Amino acid sequence: MIDIHCHIVPNIDDGAKSLDDALEMAKIAYDEGIRKIVNTSHYHPNFEYKKGKELFESVKEFNNILKLNNLDIELL
Repeated sequence: MIDIHCHIVPNIDDGAKSLDDALEMAKIAYDEGIRKIVNTSHYHPNFEYKKGKELFESVKEFNNILKLNNLDIELL
């Protein structure tokens, strides 16, 4: 299953506030049968949220953390 709307990457926007929160969200998703998650972090030029390359790097880093925690979920 694919979750097409999720704010799972920690410390990006109003989603997961910590790495522990994000990992807990991923564990719940995995238990529900989700294997792919589309990251839908908020974006607006005036927001102070991460964007562009900084956001892309955070997604890559979180994918690595998922693997290190044996969670077979791909974040897109």
